[in-house]
Order: sequence, then structure tokens, then C-alpha cells
Amino acid sequence: MMMMISKRRVLFYALIVCFIVAALGWYGYQLFLSTGPSGDERRLAAEEILFASIVAVLIITLLTIILLRGAASLDKRLNRLIEQGRNSEILPERDFASMGALGGKLTDLFDLLGQSNHQKTQKISAMQALVVFLVRNQDEAVAICDSAGILRYTSDAFLEKHRLSKVEVLDAPLSEAIPGIPVDQISSQLNRSRDPLEGKISDSPYVCYPFTDRDDELTYLVFFFGVKASHFEKSHHTKEPEAPRRRRTSILTGLDRWITGRGLRERRGRR
Repeated sequence: MMMMISKRRVLFYALIVCFIVAALGWYGYQLFLSTGPSGDERRLAAEEILFASIVAVLIITLLTIILLRGAASLDKRLNRLIEQGRNSEILPERDFASMGALGGKLTDLFDLLGQSNHQKTQKISAMQALVVFLVRNQDEAVAICDSAGILRYTSDAFLEKHRLSKVEVLDAPLSEAIPGIPVDQISSQLNRSRDPLEGKISDSPYVCYPFTDRDDELTYLVFFFGVKASHFEKSHHTKEPEAPRRRRTSILTGLDRWITGRGLRERRGRR
């Protein structure tokens, strides 16, 4: 049977048990020497108790050694599996088969993790397809690259504006698609500041927006070509039209609902 145990705890309990057994054996030996039927029988019984305690201590020591060696062997096997998993695929039917009940539990856990990873992969794939669709259908010339400046997504307007094809630009450096754009400087500056960065390429303006992960690490750079940051600030901060003023109709009509001021005037006109 394979199990994970604490070596220190096992040694501690084993020493306590051995000490108690040895103490009981010595106590029984002394007790039978002092009280008993006759001298020879008394000594023989006392020696038998002492011998039994010694055998028990030896058995406990042997079992402890076997248990610790099994735990050490399991630890080595798990370390080998970890190293194997870094370089090649782990097959539960092959690698966990000799671990008994623990191998079965590891196989169930492995299958559960595999299902979870598959679901996450499917979700990431769907989200990636959604991002590709949304970016491609942007009216502006949009290019999205990672923090190293490698293009990951582009809009059709970007490809048309710079007369490029999707095949030649994706997974290629943005500086190759648009010579002269200082991607490294932009990435370095946005690593220090998270504010949008504006610039010009061949008298054409562009603005770059940084995107970070949960650890606030810079992950993506989103470039809009042919527009300025103020274009987005105005569109994002346009004042919402004020909703029509509403009155509580229950105050006037006894009905527990809301109507606009216009609706209230129409009701009054009908009356």
C-alpha cells in the first residue's frame, strides 16, 4: 500500500511506542521478580515478559523501517513522474498502475484536471475567435501586438490602410509591418506608465493603449492608426441624454407604477 507520510511524525510515534513497550517489559520483569510462586518459575516468567517486550520493540522498529522505506520509494517515484511530465506526456494507465489505491486516486485527479484544462482551452479558443471577429470588423485601423511587439490581431482596415496581407503580418514584428514605429520604446514607456501614448508615423497619427493582466503586467499593446487619443476620450465621455422626468403614479392615481411626465399629461388630456 502506497501512502504519503511525515517521516518525523512516524519516527516520533515509533520512539514513543518503543519506549512504552520497553518500560512495560522492564516493569513486568521487576514485578515478577519481586512477587511470584517460587524463585525459578518467577525468574522464568519475568524473563519471558522482558523477552516479549524486546521482540515487540524489534517488530515495531522493523515496521517503522519498512514504512519509511516505502514512503521514500514513493517520493522518488513521484519526483521521477514530475521530471517526466516536464519533458514528455504522462499516461496514467502506465505510470500510476503500480501505485495501488493511490495510483487510482491520482488517475482520477489527473482525469479531472484534464477535463478542466479542456474546458478552459475551449473557452479560450472561443474568446480568441470572438476577439478576431471584433477586431477584424473595426472601422479603425487596429493592430494588437504582445509586449514584445509581435502582431497577434489586425483589423481589415489596418491591412487596407498599409496595403498588407494577413499572412505576412500575423506573428511577425510590428516594426517590420510598419517600419519606423518604435515598438520597444513604446513598450518600455508603457511599462512605467499606463497612460495611452500618442505618436506619428509618416505624418499619420496613432495612439497606443496598454493592456495588463491581473498582476498588472503589460501583456498587449493596442494600436489605433489615423486617430488621436482625444477621439476615444470624447466618444467615451459623451454625456448621456437625460431620461424623461418620471413621477410616482401611486401618489396621483393609486397605481403602484412609474410613468413619464408626458404620459401623465396625456392621461390628464384624456380625462
